[in-house]
Amino acid sequence: NDTLFITGAGTIIVKALQPGDDFYSAAPSVNDTIIVIKGNQVITFDSIPDQVFDANKITLIATSSMGQTISYSIIAGSTYASVSSNKITKKGAGVVTVRASQGGNSNYNAATPVDRTFCIGVRTLTPITGDANPCIATYRYNTQKIPGAVFVWTLSSGGILTTNNNDTAWVQWQTPGTHTLTVKANSPCDPVYTNTQSLIITTSNNVPGPVSSMLPANNVIDQQLPLTLSWIPGNNTISYDLYLWDSAVAMPAIPYVANIND
Repeated sequence: NDTLFITGAGTIIVKALQPGDDFYSAAPSVNDTIIVIKGNQVITFDSIPDQVFDANKITLIATSSMGQTISYSIIAGSTYASVSSNKITKKGAGVVTVRASQGGNSNYNAATPVDRTFCIGVRTLTPITGDANPCIATYRYNTQKIPGAVFVWTLSSGGILTTNNNDTAWVQWQTPGTHTLTVKANSPCDPVYTNTQSLIITTSNNVPGPVSSMLPANNVIDQQLPLTLSWIPGNNTISYDLYLWDSAVAMPAIPYVANIND
């Protein structure tokens, strides 16, 4: 027939023939060359609204004008989100940019990538964990770890609070009494804070008690290396300094290992 269906890019040679009939001789055949170039395609990518950090995944919706398969990648904020297929998992708080791409094939040129940027905020925190009845010493307190979030800790009284605006705070308790430790957090791209978590803490000036049943026992000999040390903790203790030295010399001023708390 006189219809040519083009199914892909490349070079096509069309030959036209006329075999003649009872009145006319066959006409010379004529070849025509057609060059089919690759087609262009355009990506349509739906915008992504700002999010709240939680376990819900984000479904990405993008299409190619030529019906080709779209791939997605995180090009900024990979600490706060990851992508698999067309689903984003939220891992933290901050700005995330995701890119929709279509690399083309034998018939279509690669599409111009399209980026979408959104913010992940935070609205909730888990309760503060840590000793609510400490003695006069330094203790660690924690809340939910959310990468990228900015944490604000406050202490009503009783000690010195140290924090790097993350999920961990240290308190050097100095006076006995009842005190309140609080924490809240927000995202660098969202001014709204989470709920405030509070912990009521009652400190005492109890003196740490000595450890007992330390092994290996004192003056034991012929031990094999590596040597395993153990002991029963004393009352009101949270960490230990371990000293090792030759019994023929004085005890060193610096511990061999400091702040053992496991």
